[in-house]
Amino acid sequence: MRDESIDNLALLTNAVYANCGDLVSNLGGMMAGWYRSTLLNTLGLALSQSVADFAGVQGDSVSYSFSDDEDGCHIDVFDDDAEGNGSTELAYKYFHIPIH
Repeated sequence: MRDESIDNLALLTNAVYANCGDLVSNLGGMMAGWYRSTLLNTLGLALSQSVADFAGVQGDSVSYSFSDDEDGCHIDVFDDDAEGNGSTELAYKYFHIPIH
């Protein structure tokens, strides 16, 4: 196992050195993509936990997924129970910030 890990690390090191020019020239784009994915993941986590808290269910009863492609980005929040627990339906109907 240790020898295999060392071999894999050597292969990774060689791949980084072989592609270092591309990595440096594309660093801005790669970081922008990473920032966007991190933001979507963080917002999805906050949304799913907020829906769970609002609906009064355990945090692992509500999940999320996000998509980021050429059509834009979106976050889907859904019940994670096999038969649903109604938390996302409740949030869809009542979860809003009133404007006075």
